[in-house]
Amino acid sequence: MQRFERRSFEGPESVLALAGLALLTHAAAAAPAEFTARAPDPVTIHSATKTRTEGYDARTFFDRSEWFVDPLPLFTSKAVLSAARPEERILELRLDDAARERLLATGSKQLAILVGNELRFIVDTSSRPDGFVAFHTRMPATQAGTLAALLGYPFLLADGPVLEVISRTPHSQPGSEVIVDVYLGNAGSLGAYQVSLEAVRGRRGVLTPIRLMVDEQRGDFVFHGRPSHTGADLENWRVWGDVDGEAVDATKPGYVGTFVYRATGDALGTFTIRVRSDSGSYIRTAEGIEVEFRAGAATFQIAKNSTPFFRR
Repeated sequence: MQRFERRSFEGPESVLALAGLALLTHAAAAAPAEFTARAPDPVTIHSATKTRTEGYDARTFFDRSEWFVDPLPLFTSKAVLSAARPEERILELRLDDAARERLLATGSKQLAILVGNELRFIVDTSSRPDGFVAFHTRMPATQAGTLAALLGYPFLLADGPVLEVISRTPHSQPGSEVIVDVYLGNAGSLGAYQVSLEAVRGRRGVLTPIRLMVDEQRGDFVFHGRPSHTGADLENWRVWGDVDGEAVDATKPGYVGTFVYRATGDALGTFTIRVRSDSGSYIRTAEGIEVEFRAGAATFQIAKNSTPFFRR
């Protein structure tokens, strides 16, 4: 999925430079926003084992467990034809024939998911007679949502409308950026939305808001291909959007905004970023009627040396 660095609004460090313009919108007279396309990092799936194996690379996962990973991928995210998330920790994938045959031939029970050359996930896997492959993610449970989004399927567990928060990585280091995307789904007729997030601290340290954006160039943007207006409100830490004309069918999950935080240098433990359902967030029909929704959350770990490293 191609992503764009676009309309990125800096947070507290540059609020003064914005000269009080807390709310930025698409005005007809405004100059067109500039953006720079960024090629997505490749997502590859590899055989993995806890046993030292000749030809496999030794890698350390974020929990400091050691894994041995085949440097040659079994398949890439392009081989995933469909996906579902029947339970919090489980993804059910349908792979193309070539990828499924390679997976079955290896008999691998654990797989490593790499983004670029970085180890992001270790999953247990099993194949079903109907051709589906199940990925069982490890801690925390929200890794399944992160992995689904990484594979191009930000699936949501809910009856009725939902605003879901997906972290781009399941673990981070103190002092690093934490990026979450928000998706809206199961909403049916959608005319407008607004999303505000809040961060719940972990064992130590805090997450500081630094910038937010709505990337309308993404193919999964909820109003993609339709005239719409979007904005980002730094002061109240929220994004919003509305569509011109008839409402959009938002049954399928659609992207609505990106929020970027920075963990303080002493940050440690399990952190949660969640939708503020009490105030600052809403889903509306084309007639302006607000509908109830489930507020999602992303949970992830922050620990020293949590970024997996490569070792021969």
